[in-house]
Amino acid sequence: MNVADQLRTEGHVSRGWLGVVIQPVSKDLAESFGLDDTKGALVSDVSDDSPAKKAGLKAGDVILSVNGDAVDDSTTLPRIIGKFAPGAEIKLKVLRDGDTATSMSPWVTGPNR
Repeated sequence: MNVADQLRTEGHVSRGWLGVVIQPVSKDLAESFGLDDTKGALVSDVSDDSPAKKAGLKAGDVILSVNGDAVDDSTTLPRIIGKFAPGAEIKLKVLRDGDTATSMSPWVTGPNR
């Protein structure tokens, strides 16, 4: 969503929010997770009462893609999520405990906080 357009039409900016604290995937972390490269965003914490918590995201998960768009690094994820309107349904590809899966149920973004 274009920030300037939202400000003009709505008077405020509204954007998606997952409710996670993320960190980069270092080379050492990538190796420990069995990843070939350092792509993705490592979840270090999940906020209580957040869309991520309700969807089952956990600390230690590595978010690899959103709706099929690759998360190249930890700085990419907030930009991707921020493009969605609050309430939008999204699918995350997540690495957890060595297994990669796309969420079975939609992950829902919430209001920007």
